[in-house]
Amino acid sequence: MRPAIVALLLGLLAGCSTAPPPDERVERRWGEALAKAPESGSPAITPDLGAPGTPLPLERVLDAARVGHPGLRAARARWTAAAQRPDVERSPMDPMVEMQADNFEKGTLDLGRAMERTVMLSQTFKWWGKLSLRGLKAEQEAAISGTEAAEMELEVVGMAAQAYAELAYAKGAVALANENLEALKALEQITQVQYQAGRVPQKDVLQAQVEVARFGNEILELEQMGVSSAAELNRLVGRAPDAPLGEPGLVDVPEQPADLGPLYEQARKGRPGIAGKDLEVEKARTDLAIAEKEYFPDVTVGGGFKDNLGEEEDAWMAAVSVNLPIWFGPRRAAERAAAAEVRAARNEVDDAVTRVLFEVRDAHNRLETARKLVRTYESSVVPQAEQNLRALEEAYRNGRIGFLDVIDGRRTLYDVRLAHLRARADYAQALAKLSRAVGAGGGR
Repeated sequence: MRPAIVALLLGLLAGCSTAPPPDERVERRWGEALAKAPESGSPAITPDLGAPGTPLPLERVLDAARVGHPGLRAARARWTAAAQRPDVERSPMDPMVEMQADNFEKGTLDLGRAMERTVMLSQTFKWWGKLSLRGLKAEQEAAISGTEAAEMELEVVGMAAQAYAELAYAKGAVALANENLEALKALEQITQVQYQAGRVPQKDVLQAQVEVARFGNEILELEQMGVSSAAELNRLVGRAPDAPLGEPGLVDVPEQPADLGPLYEQARKGRPGIAGKDLEVEKARTDLAIAEKEYFPDVTVGGGFKDNLGEEEDAWMAAVSVNLPIWFGPRRAAERAAAAEVRAARNEVDDAVTRVLFEVRDAHNRLETARKLVRTYESSVVPQAEQNLRALEEAYRNGRIGFLDVIDGRRTLYDVRLAHLRARADYAQALAKLSRAVGAGGGR
């Protein structure tokens, strides 16, 4: 074989690809992907959420959830992976090199003694538009993966805001119960003194002791609730369940209700899930276009050199082959399936919109209910319960009522204050749900 011919064929083989060198291409696409999802390639982060006794702002928790939640990091990594696919789908098929030896001497398979040796180089070219459509589909799939990651971020941030509110409620409830316990202990001591002076019966002392013991048990239950809430919050930010946390707080409850009208439009434009469904429609249309392209053939072009060691002269060769897409049944079935997927994707958009609008309406209703309850407790219920307890204590000191009436009044005040705290926590959790529903991703 002439060395010049071999070098020429190898040069043609090297020139069949117009793609940049693999390292450059990977580096370029990886950089683009990281620009879209910067946390996906970074090492795991353990957020610092303060120490017990120090304030813990909600914003710090939400930021920690965005960078620390393992499932969210996995979703971003899948987004990064999907961003690599368009280059793969647009790339042509690899060229083929065929080497053939003929007319061996009788009784031998020695390649060096073959009378004819042939080298062929061929390349298959997809019909115009096939590779670009496949690349477009891969881009749409990468964009859908991005909306899925964004939707998951909304979910994680919303759950973190709700867990934060639940932890704030548990800690507030423990503080409220401890405050009530101290008041009951003081009342028990007063009752002991009055019993020793013969002013009250022994049953008042016993009843006071029962209330002290009951609230001691209630504090244990509330503390356990706080431990569970803290573990859930740590899980959502990717930390150990018993990692230390600062002191959370509850959001202020406004006087005026939130306007529902603009929230619908904000959700329609801001929810990544809806944008993802819109992209699903576009991807289904691309699939339909790909199915329609399958009616067109692909072309394989080849050429080579034949080296004759006998009397015949050496020769150049060329070849063109085309596949014949004559089996229309499978292609028509694929086209019908793709058209059905377009219709299904459109219906899924409608379903996603109605579901999101329901989430907005439901969260807004819960928000307003909690807001009204908070205002009612603050304006009338809590002050009335406090006034009632003061009147009962005065009447008890004057001997007009029994000790059980005082205990009932104090229990009522505690229950009212606890319900007020629960309503504030419900407001904060409803606000987190509403933020997620409209695509805001926060709890303020």
